[in-house]
Amino acid sequence: MKFEGFQVTNFRNVIDSGWITANQITAFVGQNEAGKSNLFEALYCLNPIIEEADYNLNEDWPVDQWEGRKNADGELVCHARFRLSSDEIAALVAAAAPEMEAIAEGETPPSAPLVEVPSEAFINLYKYYGYATDFEVKGFTSGTLSEGRATAWAKASVPKFVYIHDYDMSGAQVELNQLRDRWDQVGRKNRHKLSNEDQTILIILDLANIELDDFLQKGDSAEGRTVRSFDKRSASAYLTKQFDNLWRQKEVKFDIEIDGPTLNIFAEDAGIGMPVRLHRRSTGFRWYVSFAWKFTHATSGEFKDCVLLLEEPGVHLHFTGQRDLLAVFERLAEHNAILYTTHLASMVDLAHPERVRIVESRDNHVAVTRGIVSSQREPMAVIEQSLGLTGDHSGILGSRQVLIVEGGGDTVVLQKLSGLLKADGKEGLSDKVYLWPAHGAPKTPMYAGFAIGQGWDAGVLLDSDDEGLENGREQWKEISDPHAR
Repeated sequence: MKFEGFQVTNFRNVIDSGWITANQITAFVGQNEAGKSNLFEALYCLNPIIEEADYNLNEDWPVDQWEGRKNADGELVCHARFRLSSDEIAALVAAAAPEMEAIAEGETPPSAPLVEVPSEAFINLYKYYGYATDFEVKGFTSGTLSEGRATAWAKASVPKFVYIHDYDMSGAQVELNQLRDRWDQVGRKNRHKLSNEDQTILIILDLANIELDDFLQKGDSAEGRTVRSFDKRSASAYLTKQFDNLWRQKEVKFDIEIDGPTLNIFAEDAGIGMPVRLHRRSTGFRWYVSFAWKFTHATSGEFKDCVLLLEEPGVHLHFTGQRDLLAVFERLAEHNAILYTTHLASMVDLAHPERVRIVESRDNHVAVTRGIVSSQREPMAVIEQSLGLTGDHSGILGSRQVLIVEGGGDTVVLQKLSGLLKADGKEGLSDKVYLWPAHGAPKTPMYAGFAIGQGWDAGVLLDSDDEGLENGREQWKEISDPHAR
């Protein structure tokens, strides 16, 4: 089921976001406090993986329209749309075709009614203050489906939203009996009220199918401790496997060590062979560990179907780690729609300008722009930095003719050829032309889209090889779309 987009209204600083189209991977770029998190939190509550998540009218209604809060019950907060595949349409028809009436014994049953199957169909989700989410099937003619069964199928089939925003994990040792007491104090149904560290340990136990009370009880006897040693070995192997699915920089093995009620997590690099307690590893590594295990837990260990909402992923990673994370997104996007917020230039994929949504603050309210051009300095600084520009560069380029080429090698060759021509008394490149390398043909659309949006006198020069031709034919479709500018 393809997530197509959403709209948020009447939520904190979002009066009306307008319709926001979504790609399989979509990056929301904007400054802090612009409203990126508010968009994600409103969307998450539409069909959350943790069912208790909901809107709070007293906290979520826009403060600058407070006079309308007393009549706000029933006001729309979020609307989203999913497109069904042909197989999903067939499954919906099979589940929700109208039932034939019962017939008396001896009567000839009527022919089964023919169901008109549409070429395309959608499921719309609506969430209002004070009400459960509405699921609406669209695309079928009236009477084609049983409304009740169609709605039930939609509720069961629409992907859940997974919102991951707290990644911090110290990796320090944990006293499990004290964790149990803290959990009892807040209530077993209120895990979200525990610290992020406590929640992460409970996630680790959940992933390993370890029940906390049972685990502690096993420590009271010799036989129980023996059984518990098998539990922790199984847990260590499972966590290592799940982390390996998302971390490709080097092979790492995890070992959960239990001594009495004390839990420690060790991480061992295959190339070194010496385990180190997790809290001694780098902040970036611990971030990745927390992300991998929380993601695995949120999707019940199956990397499929959920819509992932990620707040500032990779903020603690170095440049190479951030690029690796973008590659992880590409793998996950086969089965998951991924929406993420960022203010990091290195988390903007230059090969895909169509994925960028710029979140601006206009009159203290959220506004979302599809594309890579904004009238505001803060989000544009992220885009410019991703293109290797500074404010000075932008000013220089705006007053010259800009020729975008595939890479630095092209720049050197063209400059050299121009110099040879001029030395021979022939015409070379004008001094008004600035050669702007794009770090590869797939990334030229990002540069071209930026130049178009700035109104520069610009062109693109691509090689006539397969890669250049492919980008010339396919990727320019997005740039030519006026809505993407």
